[in-house]
Amino acid sequence: ILQGRFGRVALLDMDAPLVAHAHRHCHILLKAGGADSAFRVRGERAPLTDDSAVLVNAWEPHAYEHPVATGERTLIVALYIEPGWLAELQRSLSLSGHPRFFRQPCIRVTSNTQRMIEEFILELWWADEISSFRLEDLLFNLIISVVESYTGWRDLVSHLRSRPPVA
Repeated sequence: ILQGRFGRVALLDMDAPLVAHAHRHCHILLKAGGADSAFRVRGERAPLTDDSAVLVNAWEPHAYEHPVATGERTLIVALYIEPGWLAELQRSLSLSGHPRFFRQPCIRVTSNTQRMIEEFILELWWADEISSFRLEDLLFNLIISVVESYTGWRDLVSHLRSRPPVA
């Protein structure tokens, strides 16, 4: 686990389901290795595969499912992102703490994002020491790669005006 101004990054080695829970951070879940698995977000199944990532809004309940054979494991890179840190780097991303920042709980991972995930994991796994600047740079670029195409963060204000609050 790494912690910093950015929030927290954890490499999770999962072999069993995890009960529904929530975090104050927005949450990006990326498959790092092992078997495909899934999360339950907004009452729907969100697959976690080499080609998909799971996106969870701040305070949004989610649960890990482990729909694979006993003994099979899934390695997950879990990003718990601090909205204040994102806002410092890109002001419009301060909305990442909003409960509707991510419009959908599962996205397709582009080949460019997959390369960034691999670079991030390799840097964490093999580097004897990683500078905080390098870590934050890799992390920010990875987050932007995921967020850019899928959240509508650039027009979130108009999105919020067009939809009533969730009860």
